[in-house]
Amino acid sequence: MLHLAISQHAFERARERVGWNRSALSRMLERIFYDGVAASTPCKRIREFLTHYHDEHPGRFARAYGEHVFLFTRDAALDAAVLVTVLPLPHELRRPTREARRLAHAN
Repeated sequence: MLHLAISQHAFERARERVGWNRSALSRMLERIFYDGVAASTPCKRIREFLTHYHDEHPGRFARAYGEHVFLFTRDAALDAAVLVTVLPLPHELRRPTREARRLAHAN
């Protein structure tokens, strides 16, 4: 099973950008990782946007959840995915992201 971890920087960005404290981010981490919209989504605009983070930093992958993008990196030594930072999702992608999540969970 993949272990999920959070970097200190991610805690700070979550507090600054989302308003979540440590316990809120810890509670939401699994939901973000497993239920968030990944780059494999059928929506081309979201897919291109999320793939951009992987292209820029090959070891990273992104999940869109709510109004934010959560960037993870894989730590093979710990068999973990580490949350690196939290970024705002562009306004024009918020509605398509909600739709993608809704469609993914409708199945």
